[in-house]
Amino acid sequence: MLQLQCTVRGCEAALLRDASDFVCAQSHRFNIARSGYVNLLQPQDRRSKSPGDSKETVAARARLSDAGHSRPLLDAIHAAIGDSPTTLIDLGCGHGYFLAALQSSLKCAAAGIDISTPAIDLAARRHPACTWIVSNADRRLPFADSSVDVALAITGRMNPSELARIVAPGGRFVIAVPAPDDQVELREKLYLHAFPKSRFDKLSLSLVGLFDTESHAMVRYKATFERADLLDLLLTTYRGARHRERERLAEVDLLDVTQCYDLLTFRRGSDILTRSPSTEPSP
Repeated sequence: MLQLQCTVRGCEAALLRDASDFVCAQSHRFNIARSGYVNLLQPQDRRSKSPGDSKETVAARARLSDAGHSRPLLDAIHAAIGDSPTTLIDLGCGHGYFLAALQSSLKCAAAGIDISTPAIDLAARRHPACTWIVSNADRRLPFADSSVDVALAITGRMNPSELARIVAPGGRFVIAVPAPDDQVELREKLYLHAFPKSRFDKLSLSLVGLFDTESHAMVRYKATFERADLLDLLLTTYRGARHRERERLAEVDLLDVTQCYDLLTFRRGSDILTRSPSTEPSP
């Protein structure tokens, strides 16, 4: 069972659930929304009034996963995790597609964190078997020390020292980051040339001394996107709302797009400190 902790500054007491709230021994209370999620995000951990993905972006991501575009990556992540974890968390879980599918197969306790309220609300409505939390995964994570078997992050940011605190000795951290040729055809169509960028080295360096590298695999596949799916794919990028980019896709009926990720598995050793004073996010 996953043990949640209070996120009020200076309080790390356990959160216990009653009929309609999570409450700690210091009487900090967090209401459970009608759809089933809990909002633990503190004012100092947000940079805007509505942080994270918008409702429109969340809906676009959901349509793409419903169409099967994320299935090959899901299968690769499942193989990397194995079949033995009893507790699983997803940092930057979005609308919950990956976590819900893994929880259904693994039958483990599972919790997803995202700073976007629309994303977590949709996840909670669709997948009530998991615990869904609005919180900032860049900052303090609302879980007890050494309480997580597997932590997962898919294209999201994370806080290395907090991961080392909550992942149990021998536990795993599995992360998928876009490889340099991810969506290369879409980028060439929009910008006439691609911008290759690898995140692998920077990610690995951020975990040195906290986790040991266990494996590195490349997940690459191509999928055919129709115009509506291409517009959804564009909407999931930071340039998705720009009129110029949408105009360039207006006359494209079909496009084969490469999906490519570096899939890395790290393991936490037993000699790593469970707590670090740092609460800074990864670079």
